[in-house]
Amino acid sequence: MKDFKIVFRSSYGGFLHYYIAWGLIFFSTIASLFNFIPGTVTRNFMVGIFIVFLFICSMLKGINRNIFLWIVLMIGITLINGYYLKNPNIYTVNFVPYLTFICALVLCWVGEMRIDWVDIYLKGALMAYCIYAGVTVITRFLPSLYINHIAPILAGSNSQSLVAFYKSGCMAGLTLHYSINGMLITVGVLIIYSKILLYKKTKKDYLIFGVMILALLFTGKRGHLIFALLSMLVVYFINSGKKIGTRWWKILRAIVLIIFAGIIIYKYVPAARVVFDRIVEMFESDDITNNRTRWWNVAITYFKQNILFGIGWGNFAGLCARVEGYYAHCHNVYLQLLCETGIVGFTIYISWMVKCLYCAFKNFIYARDIKMQDEKDYYFMGFSLGYQIFFLLYCFTGNPLYDEEMFIPYFISCAISLYYRKRILRGDIKAIQE
Repeated sequence: MKDFKIVFRSSYGGFLHYYIAWGLIFFSTIASLFNFIPGTVTRNFMVGIFIVFLFICSMLKGINRNIFLWIVLMIGITLINGYYLKNPNIYTVNFVPYLTFICALVLCWVGEMRIDWVDIYLKGALMAYCIYAGVTVITRFLPSLYINHIAPILAGSNSQSLVAFYKSGCMAGLTLHYSINGMLITVGVLIIYSKILLYKKTKKDYLIFGVMILALLFTGKRGHLIFALLSMLVVYFINSGKKIGTRWWKILRAIVLIIFAGIIIYKYVPAARVVFDRIVEMFESDDITNNRTRWWNVAITYFKQNILFGIGWGNFAGLCARVEGYYAHCHNVYLQLLCETGIVGFTIYISWMVKCLYCAFKNFIYARDIKMQDEKDYYFMGFSLGYQIFFLLYCFTGNPLYDEEMFIPYFISCAISLYYRKRILRGDIKAIQE
């Protein structure tokens, strides 16, 4: 009878994590298609139910007190003078970004207790990202399909902006903005790259990687491309062995290969030239920030007026509208955190980011130096490290902490790093050594 209870409890936990994984796939990859679900209340309710589900799961599995404290602090700082607390009307206010963010935070509390759900998430999410990449590539060469059919379905009578993006060479695919498309495809690139480098790879994986890189080029997103390449190079560098000379030699070869591939693509794939041209324009411009300093100045000015706790989570966009005349995030997560949450909130979030990145580095180096029976664990650790590096770099020029497409994979990466760090420190990792 005792054995039956143990088996049942294990199966029940697996059942809960299975549905958590698919819920995460849904919320992190549906992007602009979420707008096809009618009604603000319906969309808010869907995310609210998922939060309740996560809390129930966490209660059944027990509480990690250290992680619990972090989550409480981060959720608490989003409530202090926050936009959503001051505008509680679920019938008119879109709570989806905020509720999804709370889901992602709670995930770190739940997800670091076991790891089997990560495999489900990565496989399912990769399938969705392949669809976005495939549509991006296909429609790049079939303008009538996109302009006459896909854009009107996505945006209705407001499809002019999508058509304008398309004609400028920046592909939005199945989303309402080419930046969103770039985010989705970049996550897919990092997943398939980690699998090829660290786990079992097939010819199909190389094909998927090639299509995703091509699709990312077609979005025209410079930051996504540059930061993704940097994160992949760091993972490749660490994975190349203990000898520093060998690692530098391999990374030099990789850089030469990237440059050579870029030249070939630029010469023989005219449709991909936009992103290269935009990179050149950026460095030749007098303002390499692409006029982002106007948002940064707003953030710094109002941080100085609210140093301790800031103006409140989610309030920057409205403040920017009053000062600059239109709604926008800061395009620098670190400055927006300072402005919205002050020194207190900034310290809490930066401490979390540093902690998780440190765990990811330590885990990956440890796994590299031992022989593991299951390479899948090494793959998970590599993705966790690579994505965190990409995310934190992108935080300097973008808004990934405020985009579901970005912050859900980030907190999944954090949960992975915390899970393996706990196992390594407890000595459990020896169970998967030869």
